[in-house]
Amino acid sequence: MFSRSFKTQRLTKYLLLFVALLSLNSCSKKQEPVAEEPIDEFGYEVECTSCEITYTDKSNITKTIKHTTGKWEYRFDQKTTQAQT
Repeated sequence: MFSRSFKTQRLTKYLLLFVALLSLNSCSKKQEPVAEEPIDEFGYEVECTSCEITYTDKSNITKTIKHTTGKWEYRFDQKTTQAQT
């Protein structure tokens, strides 16, 4: 008799726990996917067989590279502004 009552109480507790978890899950708000904003990339890209490249770097300093062969790239991590003269 005591074991039957104990099993009934135990079953009731598990049933209540299941119902509570089910209701919590059904009430949860679905998270909308976050749309990433496109990142603007700025830089230079050159492809040549033998050339002299003059460019302005992110510190607004003019630099020259001589006798470059193949593909050459220089990327800025943010937009830079050219000084007005």
